[in-house]
This record gives sequence, C-alpha cells and structure tokens, in this order.
Amino acid sequence: MVSLTRQKDERVVGLENKVYRELMYIVYALLLASLIYNYVQFGAQEAFLSIEVALLLLLSLYSGIRYQMMGLYTDKAEEYLVKKKKKYSTFYFVAGGLLGLGFSFSFAFNSAINYAETTTQSITYFATVFFVCAIIYIVPLALLTGFMPWISERKAKKRLQEDEGES
Repeated sequence: MVSLTRQKDERVVGLENKVYRELMYIVYALLLASLIYNYVQFGAQEAFLSIEVALLLLLSLYSGIRYQMMGLYTDKAEEYLVKKKKKYSTFYFVAGGLLGLGFSFSFAFNSAINYAETTTQSITYFATVFFVCAIIYIVPLALLTGFMPWISERKAKKRLQEDEGES
C-alpha cells in the first residue's frame, strides 16, 4: 500500500529552513537599507519611515511569537545548557546592552557634531547625551532582548530536571 503522506528527508527540511532564514536576513537588510537611505536622503522630518519601521517590528514580533509557540526557544536553551554549561540568556542580555550602548554613542556623536559650536561644548554635549541615552536605552534593551531567552532557559532547566528525575 502506498502512503499518501510523504515524509520529508531531514536534510531537505534543514536546507529549506536555511534558505528561509537567509531570505529573512535579506528582507531585514533591505528594510534597514531603505530606512537608512530615506533618513540620509530626506532627513528625519521629511522621511516617511513608518512602513519600514513597522515591517521590522512586525517581522521581529512574528518570529518571536512563532519561536515561543513552537518551543524553539526552550529547545535552543536546553541544547545550549547541555553543550556549553553556561546561561543561554546572558548572550542576549549583553547583546541588548551593547545595542543600547551603540544607540547612545550614535546619538551623542550626532549631538556633538551637529549642535555644538566649540570643542568644549562638543565634549559637554557628547557626555551629557551619551549618559542620558545610556540610562534610557541600555537597561530596557538588555531586558527586552534577554527576557524571552531567560524564560526559555528556566523552562529548559525544569525540563532537564524532570528528565533526570525520570531516569
């Protein structure tokens, strides 16, 4: 008897997923390039950037929700814990903090270049804007990027403890 449900080769599924992931990176790169081009070409006030920003946020939100629904965060955290014996969420907390630091530095540099008239004023503007932006961006971005992996890490630890208890 011939089965109507056809099983796919794991290698083929893995390669398809790799292609889809690469396509997502291309989409992200194109959206960011469009965002940067419009900002540079038209300036912050004239550029109509809401479509690009909305798409970037929606793509990120969708992928995060799908990862959580499919349990991929937990599986990745479990695999990471078994292999590395380190915390999975630490990388994401650090990455979010570095992203906030990058934002702070770029805003501070922009203020020092565009708004200061003397060197002393430039240094003052840079320091002030950098520290204020660091307070505003570093902690929230670190928490936002590290929260989901932290929850998944907790679930993975619980799952590993349950598996060890059954054995």
